[in-house]
Amino acid sequence: MGHGICDTYTKSANINVPTNRAESLYAESMKLYGKISPKLADLRGVGVTCSKLKSRMRKDVVSAVQQMFGMTKVDEKEPKKNEKSNKIIKNQEEKDDDDDEENMQEEVVAPPPTVFSSNQEPNIQKVPHPKDIKPGIEVTVPGILKLSEIQIRRALKKLDGDQKKIFSEKLEHFLKKEPTKEGVVDLHSHLKSFLNAGKLSTFSMILHNFEELCIDSKKSHVDWFPAFYIIFEELKLQSKELLQFPIDKMQKRVPKPREVSKETKKTQNERRVPQEVVVFETTR
Repeated sequence: MGHGICDTYTKSANINVPTNRAESLYAESMKLYGKISPKLADLRGVGVTCSKLKSRMRKDVVSAVQQMFGMTKVDEKEPKKNEKSNKIIKNQEEKDDDDDEENMQEEVVAPPPTVFSSNQEPNIQKVPHPKDIKPGIEVTVPGILKLSEIQIRRALKKLDGDQKKIFSEKLEHFLKKEPTKEGVVDLHSHLKSFLNAGKLSTFSMILHNFEELCIDSKKSHVDWFPAFYIIFEELKLQSKELLQFPIDKMQKRVPKPREVSKETKKTQNERRVPQEVVVFETTR
C-alpha cells in the first residue's frame, strides 16, 4: 500500500490461504492503512495491489477497496451504485485477456526466422571424398603389428626353445662339477623362479632334464643324484602350496634306474663305508 518510500515490512501483507472474500481483504487493507504515517510521500498515492488472483475474484477485490475508503458498502443484493464502475473494469479485464491470447498466438504461429534471404542462395561447400584427402603426416606401423597371430606364437615358441636349449647346456656344464651348498641353493632358486612365474612347461622340461643328467654318471657328478631329490622334495612342497597340487602329478614322472659305469660302482662302494655309526639306545 502506498507509492512512497519502500518499506516492505509495514506496507505489505501476505494472506496464507488464498481467498476471494471481500471481508478478509478489507481487514488486511485497513491494518496496512493504519500503519501509514501522515506524510505527503506516503499519502500521495494510496492504493492497494492484490496479486495472484484470478479474474473471477477481482470483482470482490474492487468492492473491498471501495468499501475501505468509504465509497460504497458491499451489498450483493443491491449492486446498482457500483454497476457502472464494475462493468468498465470487467470490460478492461476482458480486453487485456484477449490481448494476451492474441500475443500468445502470434508467438506460436510466427514462422521461424530464416538465415538466408529469398534472393540469396546458401553457399554450400562440397565435402571432399576420403580418397581425395591427403594425410599431413605419414603413419608408419611397427613391424610387429603386421605379424599374424600364428607368426607371433611361432616366434615366442622359438624364443622359448632357444632359452631352454641355452639353459640345458649351462646345466649340463654345471652338473659336471662336484655340488656345493651355494650351487644347490642357486639351482633351486632358478627352478623356483620358473615355478613362481607360471612357466610350468619350462619348469617341467628343465626339471626333467636335470633328472636325466643326474641319472647318467657320464654327464654329471655322482653326488648330484642325492642333491636332485633334495631339491625335488623341496620344490614339491612349494608347488603344493602355490598350485594346490604337487609337481610329481604334473610331471607324471617314472623313476628310472641310474646308469652306473664300472668306475662309478667302485667309487660308490668305497663311499658306502660309513665313517661314523650312530646307534640309538632303545628303552623298554
